[in-house]
Amino acid sequence: MYDLILDNVSKYVELNKQELTQFTNLLQHRHITKGEFLLRRGEVARFETFVNDGVLKSSFIDKTAKEHTLHFAIEDWWITDFESLITQSPAKLEIRAIEDSQLLQLSYSSLQILFDQSPKFERFYRLMNERYFISVFNTLISLLSKRGRSPVPGFH
Repeated sequence: MYDLILDNVSKYVELNKQELTQFTNLLQHRHITKGEFLLRRGEVARFETFVNDGVLKSSFIDKTAKEHTLHFAIEDWWITDFESLITQSPAKLEIRAIEDSQLLQLSYSSLQILFDQSPKFERFYRLMNERYFISVFNTLISLLSKRGRSPVPGFH
């Protein structure tokens, strides 16, 4: 049940038995069906979510009511509205299941417990979010380049 998430974490840090047990004890299981929202715009993100099976999509709705997809979270990927989670403010994004999905979630308070008790978890979270930031940044560059604008000098 935890093999995939533990493999994911082990890409970044090596946990001992006690740390593995602590981590898995804080995980919450959740099943959502196709079309169901994990997070709606305006709600506060309370969880960092790992996709154990299924596909989720994060998107935002612009002023003209047009939906813009930011990214998809497939099996072995994490998803949340990062700003909302970290600042505990209303979400700007919506996260919805594209297919029935099995999820493992860490609450914001559980993340703080892990960070306080082990620098390994802070390292893991930083490295995981660096990977996410690179993915989002490359998507942004690609989209802006298609419109003839690049936020990066010399990038075409």
